[in-house]
Amino acid sequence: PSVLIISALTAAISLPIYGASVALHSAIAILVGACPCTLGFIAPLTMRVGLDRSAKHGALVQNPQAIEIAKDIKNIVFDLNGTLTQGVPQVSHAVIYNNLNEQEIMNAVFQLESSVEKPHNIGLALKNYAKQKLKKPKPLSKIFTDLKQDSLPGIKAKIEADFYLLGNDSLMEANKIKVPENSQRIFLAKNNLLIAHFDITDPLHKDAKFTVSQLQKQGLNVILCTGASVTTAQFYAKQLGIKKIKAACHGGIAKQEFIKTLNGKVAMIGDAINDSVALQEADIGIAVANADEYSRAASDIIINSQGPLAILNFFKNSQ
Repeated sequence: PSVLIISALTAAISLPIYGASVALHSAIAILVGACPCTLGFIAPLTMRVGLDRSAKHGALVQNPQAIEIAKDIKNIVFDLNGTLTQGVPQVSHAVIYNNLNEQEIMNAVFQLESSVEKPHNIGLALKNYAKQKLKKPKPLSKIFTDLKQDSLPGIKAKIEADFYLLGNDSLMEANKIKVPENSQRIFLAKNNLLIAHFDITDPLHKDAKFTVSQLQKQGLNVILCTGASVTTAQFYAKQLGIKKIKAACHGGIAKQEFIKTLNGKVAMIGDAINDSVALQEADIGIAVANADEYSRAASDIIINSQGPLAILNFFKNSQ
């Protein structure tokens, strides 16, 4: 009993001066030093404290083992859109080539994006933009998308007799269509000829750069892994201070295979169905606040607050 009293007094005196973390550590040190058998109840206690502190800072821990694994993490792999960015892309500007009919082009974009069962946020932005521009939307046509698909983001389909491609520079180049490089541009091609492009903006979360820099200061290797083009990845990586990128990483399998190549334990942060396989592959999978049901189910941790700051807090608390 005297050991318990001394331990409790130590915690009580330390708490207002040094804070909860030091107070808890001091109390535990006394208990373990006096009686090693106390580890039997201290281990669950510290785990409970870790869970509570994580929840308080916006991280819902679905797999408690993640708290133990976190201290050994060497690599933090971030998805881009919807993870480090706000995930609400908008079309800031559209350019129609060769004085073509704007209404026909907007109708094609609207029809193509309406054919996608689970659209990407950029696809939704294109669809909404086209819908706003259309004076009189035409009835949806039968769209044939059972063509050979590239493992690239975008749409490759036929509307009636015309062949369309709608996507970034990687999709266009894969289909031998030359495009000017631009970090935030989506292109539309009809029968292998460019007919329009759309400039896309998706602002970073206000605390994204701070989170990345603080994780790097902890000695963690922060990596940007995205299906976006190389130019897009470089554009954002420069703003964030991320030196290592894996761009044009299309589909969940590609991200999973990339994680396998990394040395040391890995935490993966994502938000969409194409991240779910990688989230499962990583030693710790983290789904952000706006993540879909697939990413949430595949993750060890779900961030409940907007922005990546809660990820930084989780790793601090896990120490």
